[in-house]
Amino acid sequence: FFLWNMKTGLIILFTFALFAIVYANSTKKSIAYPEVIEDLFEQMDDAQRARVMSKLKAFQQNQRVTCDELFCNDPDCGKNVTQLITSKGYPCEDHYALTSDGFWLSLQRIPYGRNENSTTSGKPVVFLQHGLLDASHTWVINMPEESLGFILADEGFDVWMGNNRGNTYSDTNEFYSYDDNDFWNFSWDEMGAIDLPTQIDYALEYTGQKQLFYIGHSEGTTQAFAGFQDASVAAKVKLFVALAPVAYAGSISSDFIQTLAFFHIDTILEAIGWNHFLVQHCWLDNLLDFTCDFDSGEVCQIAMCAVAGCNPSNLNTTRYDIYMSLDPAGTSVQNMNHWGQMVRDANWCRYEYLTRHENEKHYGQAHPPCYDLSQMAAPIAIFSGGKDKLADPSDVQKTASQLNQTLIKYQTEIDYYEHMDFVWGLDASTVLYPEIISLLRQYE
Repeated sequence: FFLWNMKTGLIILFTFALFAIVYANSTKKSIAYPEVIEDLFEQMDDAQRARVMSKLKAFQQNQRVTCDELFCNDPDCGKNVTQLITSKGYPCEDHYALTSDGFWLSLQRIPYGRNENSTTSGKPVVFLQHGLLDASHTWVINMPEESLGFILADEGFDVWMGNNRGNTYSDTNEFYSYDDNDFWNFSWDEMGAIDLPTQIDYALEYTGQKQLFYIGHSEGTTQAFAGFQDASVAAKVKLFVALAPVAYAGSISSDFIQTLAFFHIDTILEAIGWNHFLVQHCWLDNLLDFTCDFDSGEVCQIAMCAVAGCNPSNLNTTRYDIYMSLDPAGTSVQNMNHWGQMVRDANWCRYEYLTRHENEKHYGQAHPPCYDLSQMAAPIAIFSGGKDKLADPSDVQKTASQLNQTLIKYQTEIDYYEHMDFVWGLDASTVLYPEIISLLRQYE
């Protein structure tokens, strides 16, 4: 099997290695990883073991079958964001915005809700921007009554969802192929300076509106804090709703990010020429999905939450297959290195290249300049989580303290929320989203 496709084999090997590490952490045992894998298979019943082996055998015998068809049990498995939307009875338009440096950014629009049958002009536009290693599907990944994208459409908003360069849906460039190193030479600097205004301008021009609401999650706030320092861009925003906001990241307690940062794995990968990071791959996503089939789903929850930061008790367990098949949605190693720098240096600066020469080439100085949060010019509402390991409460407070205080229109902390609760949380539709909609009405 591995000889048939060495690349696929290595990805599977990496998957089981990651799987073993997560499981070892979950069981608090100090044992060798091969023993962990053996332990995992011992915990499977005969039917589960047979399922694993039959799927692998079927793939060997039929190379044309997709791994989603092999592994996933949910009817939504294998669907992209557009198909997720339309399968729930909502209209969806696919749009593509071309950046100044050649990236085609994919945008999805839900122009009206399930209870309407045509687009009404002049609706308030809401632009939703995903977080790190995520994509536009995060806003519609749960059921309609649980997903912010669907809820906003049903509330009468013209909903647009963006995708940053390099993720599952924005993987095309006019000048470089997906496999070119130059394709991956970006971090959230470019997302803030280029992707953000490109997508906002496209949505406004298409709808004929002058302003819109911007709702960002995680890295979607990071790029906005940077991009809205351009007053001409900020002027197009009625209100910036920041969910799990991140600018400063020195207090991050996520094991995943800390490991990358403090062992300089991000820097090492970039130095050796590894250019993309956790891009969507069906084998990686669906082999991890096997962790949901035994041990009461505990390992599955730990695997997801180790990367994303979430509260398993606030997740829809029936959607685990979908979460695992769609995320992580990928980014560049350079972007992950930028995040590592934020953690190691506890500052909020532009990306530091691997050599002084490159810094001088890009910035005219030996080290990159830092951003000034006081120059962020959009009115903002801040929603943070008391248990968030990526947007740590102390980092959020540091960020908020450096903003222009007259622009902070609302700020609250949900004491038990973790990072992904803002977009995937079971109770977000009752605890969080009504408050957001109330704010949008207030500033409409």
